Amino acid sequence: MRFSIVLGAGGPKAWPFHAGVLRALADHGLPADDAALMIGTSAGAAVATATRSGATPEDIIDFITTPPSSAEVEQFRRSSPSSAADKLRAARPRAPRLLLRAGRGGRGLGVIAAGVLPAGLLPHDLLARVPRVSVGDPLPARLWIPAVRLPDGETVVFGRDVRPMDITATEAVQASSAVPWLFQAKSVKGITYVDGAVDSPTHADLALEIAPDAVIISSVMTRPGNRVSQMLARRTLAAETERVRSAGVRTVVVAVDDEVGRLLDGFPQRTDPAGARSRGRQIADAAAALTEAALV
Repeated sequence: MRFSIVLGAGGPKAWPFHAGVLRALADHGLPADDAALMIGTSAGAAVATATRSGATPEDIIDFITTPPSSAEVEQFRRSSPSSAADKLRAARPRAPRLLLRAGRGGRGLGVIAAGVLPAGLLPHDLLARVPRVSVGDPLPARLWIPAVRLPDGETVVFGRDVRPMDITATEAVQASSAVPWLFQAKSVKGITYVDGAVDSPTHADLALEIAPDAVIISSVMTRPGNRVSQMLARRTLAAETERVRSAGVRTVVVAVDDEVGRLLDGFPQRTDPAGARSRGRQIADAAAALTEAALV
């Protein structure tokens, strides 16, 4: 069976959830190595890149629950804006012209917001931390990572629109994970990008381009709740899965439910790595159970 795996956005909380989904898929004879294509957005980009680079689900849980080293923290501190002028520049809207698209049937609300919100003060150095991946490693094959290009708001898919040999794995992950208002935008070869999740938390319908028999989607941002981000994520995923199913492709969605949502609250606790690791394994086990049920 020709299948694709889609790992959606969701920050650090998404890492153990995706790990549990991948573990259950492997147990069902659908290991990530056999996927014709993996699509990873934001946190999903990091997990997909790690997986394509040989990381196991346990590696992924251990990594996200291990605090950065003192050297990484120091590098993060040095990269942060320090002067008032730098902070003022970082606080400006990145691409206010995207607001003009709102009345012209242009991009979605998330992309428009990405243009008018400041890029953020946090450097994207720590976003390059991916297990089994070193800075300079090329983007793995059969992996697509969406990011939103500024200032035009178009989605660029690394691995499809930009060839794997023309971008490193860490550059793609940083670009897809640069959340506006929190992180500085990522520049790749002079072009600036922000988090791919501002357009879609999953980009699941991209999988149709390889004519798969099945698409398996691991979704965290669609968790139950009334936050605008959650409602928009659910609406976007529903539209994408409808397009995939309408093409006659079997579609399996593994999404966070209320029980897993409660496990995600407060994860990870950086001051208690052992406790965070235990909670991460609980999340992974719960995600694996959800995957088992979805595959039936």
